[in-house]
Amino acid sequence: MNWISLAAIGLIFNTIAIILIRRLGKRTNTNVMTMYIFVFLSFFLLAINLFQGKSYNMPLNLFVILSIVGLAGGIKFLYLYEALSTAPNAGYPVAMVSFGIIITTIISAIFLNQSLELVNFIGVLVSVAGMILLSIK
Repeated sequence: MNWISLAAIGLIFNTIAIILIRRLGKRTNTNVMTMYIFVFLSFFLLAINLFQGKSYNMPLNLFVILSIVGLAGGIKFLYLYEALSTAPNAGYPVAMVSFGIIITTIISAIFLNQSLELVNFIGVLVSVAGMILLSIK
């Protein structure tokens, strides 16, 4: 499967999760909800990896980096779920968190020497303008 198909599947399931979290966030403590989601996700991924026969061996430096990534992701979702439960529209906090895509695109072009064509740069500028408009009350 190519990256577009994989991303589209992720998009579909992310949308389902966001809508359900929005509904539950008004009735449930978002800290507890986040914990349950990550515990379930951990067991789910463990089962899939065991079924596929994946190895869990890794060097210590990779383990440390992945631990930092996991902590950053946990903090992101904790605050996102809280924002989802209080925002006037569930799409607003998702759009705000998705602004990281713009920052990642720019940092990737500068520090990782990845391509950023003129048309892509214009897309970044349009996205920035959209985020500004979304933030205005």
